[in-house]
Amino acid sequence: NPYLPLINFISLYLKFTKITSFQIYYTPFNMIFVTKKLKFLHYTHKYVKINSTNPFLWGEFMFSMVKSVGIFGLNSYMLDIEADVSGGLPSFDVVGLPDTAVKESRDRVRAAIKNCGYKFPTGRITVNLAPADKKKEGAVYDLPIIISILIASKQLEANVHDCAFLGEVSLDGQVRSINGVLAMVITAKQNGIKDIFIPYENAAEGAAVEGINVYGIKTIKQLIDHLTGFTKLEASKVIEPQERTLAAS
Repeated sequence: NPYLPLINFISLYLKFTKITSFQIYYTPFNMIFVTKKLKFLHYTHKYVKINSTNPFLWGEFMFSMVKSVGIFGLNSYMLDIEADVSGGLPSFDVVGLPDTAVKESRDRVRAAIKNCGYKFPTGRITVNLAPADKKKEGAVYDLPIIISILIASKQLEANVHDCAFLGEVSLDGQVRSINGVLAMVITAKQNGIKDIFIPYENAAEGAAVEGINVYGIKTIKQLIDHLTGFTKLEASKVIEPQERTLAAS
C-alpha cells in the first residue's frame, strides 16, 4: 500500500496529541481530504472518522487501555494493558516481557471472544503490557486483554478509568481462578482503583480488602453486561464466622 507511510504518520500524530480513542478510514480517493484535515484532527480529542468505502480493506487505527495488576515473586505492581488495532495483514502480538503462559493467551483470547458472540478484529493487533521492563507471568491477563481489545474495536463502550481486571479465561468465556489475588487487590487499592473485577472463585479472598469494590465474575458476558449497565452486579463481601455457621445449618 503506497499510502501506508502517510497513514502511519497520521496515527502517530493523533497519539502524540493524546487522542486515546480514534479511527481513521481512508481510500486512495480521499487521501487529499485526509491531509487537508490534519489541522482539524488536532482539535478532535475523542473520535475521528473519515468516510471510506471499505475501512477494513484500506486501513483502520484504534487504541484503548485498561488497568490490571501484575505479580512477580512476592511483589505486585500496576499494569497498563494497551491494545492497538490497525490495518494490515492479520496478526496478533503480545509484547512487554511476557512469559510462555502470557503468550499463549492469544489463542485463549481469540477463541473466547468468538465463542461469546463478538467479532475478533481483523488486521494487525498489538497488545502491550506496560511497564515493559518487568517480567509478566501466568494467565491472569486474559480478562484485561479481552476487555481492551473489545474497547479498541468499538464492540464495547464503557468507562473503565477507575477499574482493574484480573483473570484467566477459558475458550468458552468462563473466568477461572488465579493465584495471588489478595496482594494484587491491595496494590490496586493503593493506586486509586475503585472497582476490581476478579474470578468468582477468588471473590471471598479479594473482599477481605476494605475500601475497594471487589466483583466476582463468572463469565465474560456477565462482566460486559455489568460494564454496559444491562445488569448490575453486587460487590462481594466478607462472610463473617456467624454468617458461615448460619449458612452451613
